[in-house]
Amino acid sequence: ASPEALASMTFLHPTGDTRDWQLWLSAQNTRLTMTRNQHFSTMDLAISAAIQGFGVTVADINLVESDLTNGRLIAPFASRVKTGAAYSLLQRPVREAPPYLADLAAWLSRA
Repeated sequence: ASPEALASMTFLHPTGDTRDWQLWLSAQNTRLTMTRNQHFSTMDLAISAAIQGFGVTVADINLVESDLTNGRLIAPFASRVKTGAAYSLLQRPVREAPPYLADLAAWLSRA
């Protein structure tokens, strides 16, 4: 299959715009009109909709790794696109933090 084969499918967007799909399509040197679209406020909602068969989505590979391994999702294309997006850890000042928050933050920083 080619990226052009996606044109007839419903595109599940993990944001209110189309930037994630546009970035992926551009990396494939593909221009197509996405006529059927569903927008979500979070990536996990778009992933869930894809698992339920409502369409195709782009996602952070780390978030769907187990779904791919278990066959709940398939990756029809091997290409990956680096978006430059990152996760940030924000926390309350130490004096206002609940117990063990520092331990949790330290553990997350190691992962």
